[in-house]
Amino acid sequence: MQPRIIVLVHFLCFSGIPISCAQKPVFIRSPEDSYPVRRKQLSLRCQATGVPLPEIKWFKDGELVQTQRDKPGTSNRITNHGELIFLSFTSEDEGQYYCNATNIHGWTISDVATVRIAFFNSDGASGPEGKIVSAGDPVILECVPPVGLPEPTVYWMKNNEPVSESRRIVIQETGALRIDPVGQVDAGIYHCGAENPVDRWRSRDASLVVQRKTRFKFSPGSKQVFVGDTVEFQCLASDDPNSTIFWRREGAEIPKTSVLNRRSLRIENVQLSYEGNYICEAKTSATRVEAVAHLSVISPPSFLITPEDRYVPEGTSVLLDCSVSGTPPPVVRWLHNGRTLWVPGPGERGFSGENLRVFSNGTLSISSVSLADEGVYECKASQVSRVMKSSAYLSVKSMSLVPVIEIGPQNKDAHSRKVCMAEVSNPRLGFGISGPIADEIKGQHTVVAMSQWSANYHLINDRVNPFVIRSGLVLQFLTRGRCLMHYHLTSIPRRI
Repeated sequence: MQPRIIVLVHFLCFSGIPISCAQKPVFIRSPEDSYPVRRKQLSLRCQATGVPLPEIKWFKDGELVQTQRDKPGTSNRITNHGELIFLSFTSEDEGQYYCNATNIHGWTISDVATVRIAFFNSDGASGPEGKIVSAGDPVILECVPPVGLPEPTVYWMKNNEPVSESRRIVIQETGALRIDPVGQVDAGIYHCGAENPVDRWRSRDASLVVQRKTRFKFSPGSKQVFVGDTVEFQCLASDDPNSTIFWRREGAEIPKTSVLNRRSLRIENVQLSYEGNYICEAKTSATRVEAVAHLSVISPPSFLITPEDRYVPEGTSVLLDCSVSGTPPPVVRWLHNGRTLWVPGPGERGFSGENLRVFSNGTLSISSVSLADEGVYECKASQVSRVMKSSAYLSVKSMSLVPVIEIGPQNKDAHSRKVCMAEVSNPRLGFGISGPIADEIKGQHTVVAMSQWSANYHLINDRVNPFVIRSGLVLQFLTRGRCLMHYHLTSIPRRI
C-alpha cells in the first residue's frame, strides 16, 4: 500500500498539479525551559512540518531518549506525536532536551530546553521592619524573598489588600517596596510574600506610620561676606522646640573659629577656605530634617600691577598694564576722556577698535599714538560694593613743535620797557631732541619756551644791567637789542 502512495505523490509532483513537494523538515514549535515539581508529571512538546511528514525523535544531553516503547516497564517516558511525557519526573531526568525531525529530504533540530526540578527555600527570607516617616519623604520597606527555581514572584500587601504599582510605588528587583513621596494615604500594615510552583511564603506584618513633616521656624539662608567678616546662621525646627540641632559642613570640618549653640552657628574671621555648604539637621523623636546654606566668601579687589606714566613719540605703540585679583573676579575697565573700555572676562572677546585694544589680562594697547591719545588713563576694578582705581598719564612728544614769537621788541624811548613774549602751542607736550644729549636724558620731560635778550648780538645777563623780568627787558640806558628764542628742557618726575 505504501509504494502506491509514493508513486501517486511523484505522479502529482511531475504532472504540474499545484501541491507541496519535497520539503525538508522545519520546526514550528520547540520545547521550552521547564521546572517540574519532583514526582509530578511533565510534558515537553515539539512540532515540525515537511513533505513527507518528518519523524520526530527526542534527545537529552546529546543522547537519544529511551521510552517505554524502547524499554517496556523500565522507563517513565512515553512519546506521542512529538510530545515527550514524564509520568513521574525525578532528578535523573534533569538535563538539556531537544528534538530531531527527519524525512527523506533531510533533517533539523529544535531549540534546546533546560529542564530542572523546581524548588523553594525560605530559610533566609525576611520581611519589612516598622517605620515612622515624614510626609513627603521617600521610604523603602525591605523584603528578602526565598530562593527557588523558578525564581519566586514577590508581591506586597497593605492591610491584606494587594499593593498596586505606579510611578510613585515600585516593587524593586530586590523585592523591596519603595514609595516616593510617601503620604498619609500610605500609612498602614504591610507584609511581603513570594511564591513559585513549589511553595509560597509570607512575611510578618510591619506598620508604616506617616507623620507631618518637620519644618523649620528659622532656616539658615545662604550668605555672602568679605574675608575677615563674621557670619551667623540660625536654625530652629518649628514642630518641636525641643528638637536637637546638629551642624555640619559638607565635605569638610566646621572652622575652628566657629561658635555653636542650640540655634545658631557663628563663624568669626571668615577666610576664603571657609566657603562651602553648611547643613543644619533637626532631629525629633520620630523625624529628621535638613536645611542647607551656602557661604560665599569675597576677597576684595587688589592691584597686582598698576599702570605707569608713559612718554612716547607720535606714531609709535604703547602698552599700559593693569592686573587685578579678587574673589569673585572683579569687573575691570579702562577710562579715558569719558570713554569706557571693558576688560573681557574668561571666554569673552577683548575690545578692539580704532587704535585701541584691551586684552583679558587687563593690558591696554595703543597703536599709532597721536596727540589725541594723550591724557589720563584710569584702570578701575569693581566688585560688589568695593571699587579700586589707579591711573597713569600718557605724554606724547610731537616732532613738529615750534615756538612762536607773538609780541616782538619795538623801538622805545629811554627808560621804557621792551617786551618779548614766546609761546608754545602746548607747553605740556614733550619735544623731540636728538644727538648725544638725548642719551643722557632720563625719565620724561616737557618743553618750556623761554625768551632771552641780546644787545648787539651779545646775550644779556639777567643779573647785570640791563636786567630781564619775566619776558621783558628793562634798560637803564639807551641801547638797541633784539629778542632770541630757545628751548629749556625741564624734567617731570614720574607719578607713583
